[in-house]
Amino acid sequence: MVKLLFLLGLAINMRADAQFCRPSKPNIDYNSYGVVFDCTSNDQKYRLIQVQNAESEAGVDNPGYQTTAIALIPAAIQTDIRAFVNAPGHALLTQLVIDRAYWTKDSRYCVFSTYHANGHSPWHNPTFVLDALKNNLFDVEESAGTIVAPEFEVMDDKLLKVFVGLKNDTGIDFENPTAKNVGIEAVLAQKPIQTAAPEELHQIDVAAVSMDHHQLEDEKVYVLTQALDGIDGRLILLRDPALRRDSSGLVSLSPTGESLRDSKDSGYIPNATLEMQDASGNTRLILSLKAPWAELTKEPSLTGLARPTFSLMVDFSAGFGSYSGPTTSFFEVVNGQVKFYKVKVGDAPETKISLMSSIKNDWEPVARPGGGSDLLEVSCRPNMDDTHPDRFSITYKRYHFDGSKWALFSKEADGFWENEGEFPGRQLFP
Repeated sequence: MVKLLFLLGLAINMRADAQFCRPSKPNIDYNSYGVVFDCTSNDQKYRLIQVQNAESEAGVDNPGYQTTAIALIPAAIQTDIRAFVNAPGHALLTQLVIDRAYWTKDSRYCVFSTYHANGHSPWHNPTFVLDALKNNLFDVEESAGTIVAPEFEVMDDKLLKVFVGLKNDTGIDFENPTAKNVGIEAVLAQKPIQTAAPEELHQIDVAAVSMDHHQLEDEKVYVLTQALDGIDGRLILLRDPALRRDSSGLVSLSPTGESLRDSKDSGYIPNATLEMQDASGNTRLILSLKAPWAELTKEPSLTGLARPTFSLMVDFSAGFGSYSGPTTSFFEVVNGQVKFYKVKVGDAPETKISLMSSIKNDWEPVARPGGGSDLLEVSCRPNMDDTHPDRFSITYKRYHFDGSKWALFSKEADGFWENEGEFPGRQLFP
C-alpha cells in the first residue's frame, strides 16, 4: 500500500512535458509482426521495439508472455520484424517486458524501464540506457542500485532520476522507494552489458531484414509519381520465381508441378514481399506478406478520388476446409506511405478491410454512380443449436466509402450458400 500511494503521487508530479512511449494493444497490422511495443526516436531514424515470439496472441492483450525479445531497428523498415529481431546478434534483451521508454531530444539515447516477463520479482524494474548509434546497452542498476519502480525522469537529457530500494535486514525495501539521481554520462562510462548488431544501424542493409529476400524476383512493378503518390519511385511485388498458380488456384513448384502444400521443401520457400523504392533505388518499405504467393494489381480508384487503388491478394489457402483461401486487401500510396483501407464499427478499433475467396466466402466490387465502387462480401457459417442441428446463416456485407472514410453495412439471414455458382444478387445486400 505504501508503494502504491508513492507511485500515485509520483505519477501526478512527473514532468508534464516528458514524452514517454507506453505499451498499448497494437493495431491489426502489427499483430502479424508480433510487435507489442514500438517507440520511434525524435529524428524518426530508429525504433525501439519489442516482439512476441510465440505464435499465439496471448501476449497482445497481456504482455506477460515469456517468449519475448527487445531490439533496435531502423525506422524505415516495415517488414517481418520478428525475423529481424531473432536473427543472430540483433536482440538486446529477452525475458523482460518494456514498461515505458524515453528518447533524448537528440535521438542518440533511449532510456527504458522493464519488468520480468514470467512474473517473478514483480517489485523489480530493471532500467537501461541504449546508445542508438552504437547499439550498446547499459544497465542503470550498476550505478544506481536495485530499481523498484518503473517510473523515471530524464532532466535536461543529462540526469536520470530513478527509484531504488535500499537494503534492510530482510533484503530490499521495495515498499519505500527512494529517489536517486544518476548522470547519464556515468551510466555510459560503464561497460555495456550487451552489444547487438555492432555495426551502426544506419549502415544496415534493409533488404537483409527478410531472411529469404535474396531468393525473390520482381513479379510486378508499378511506377509511383510525386504528384499522385507523394513519391517518385516504384512499388514492387517480389515472389519466388519457382512458383506457379494454375487456373484452379493451386500454387505449385515449377517445373515439377508439385503442389506447394505437398512439397517437402515448402518450408524453405520465402514469403512474397511488397517493396517501395524511391527514385534513387533506395528501399523505403519492405512488407513481408506471410505467404509465398501474392498478386499486386493497380485498379481504378475504389474511393472515386484521384489516387488509384492497389489490390493486394495473398493466398492463404490451406488445401482443405471451407474457410481459408486467397485474401485481398486494398491500399493507396499517400505521401510516399502505404495506407490500407480500414473500417471502424462502433467502439471497436479500426480493422483493415480483408476479403476472402473460399468455398463459403466471396466478394466482388460494384460500381457506384458518380465514381468509385462498393465492396460486397458474402459468407456462410454454421448457426446451430439443439433444436436446429443443421442450421446455417448467410452474412451479407457492403463496404461503402462516404467521401472521407469507409463504412460497413451488414445483415444476416438463415440459409446456406457455397461459392460454386453465381455471386448472390445485389438486392440481397444492405
